[in-house]
Amino acid sequence: MQVKIFSIPILGEETQVEEMNKFLRSHRISEVKKELIQAGSESCWAFCITYLTELTNDNSKVGSKEKVDYREVLGEELYGKFKIMCELRNQIANEDAVPPYSVFYNNEVAEFVKIKNLTTAAMKKQKGIGEKRVEKYGQKLIDLYNEAQRQPDTGNSTVEQPADSLFPSIEK
Repeated sequence: MQVKIFSIPILGEETQVEEMNKFLRSHRISEVKKELIQAGSESCWAFCITYLTELTNDNSKVGSKEKVDYREVLGEELYGKFKIMCELRNQIANEDAVPPYSVFYNNEVAEFVKIKNLTTAAMKKQKGIGEKRVEKYGQKLIDLYNEAQRQPDTGNSTVEQPADSLFPSIEK
């Protein structure tokens, strides 16, 4: 954990407020303490911000806004499967009125498409994926993907769908 302190004068200094807000948006904050420091014309708010600096799977800092180019990372064939699975994940998220990352993160979906015969058991083996999320969303995602593969291409999709099913054998 790290600590950053901001001192913002009571009068003016919008740039310091924006600097602190930018910092808050770009880091994973664990605690914010504020205190009014009364010193006449030099009175200010003091903010003590505690934030996390753990590393993620790809060794980048938590809160990093760096985008991953999954087309480059996965290659064309797996990227097509990735896009379809992300669309299905978004559909599940809309049905449950939750953000898509609550179902599965993009990096987790990317790992799923690399598995030849994806099962809920294989999902549980992925780092960071808990049993409850797999129980709630795993089989549904697999079923929706396999169903999408059985439907004939209507030409409406912008994603090129592979001819074979990604997950031919499903195990609960």
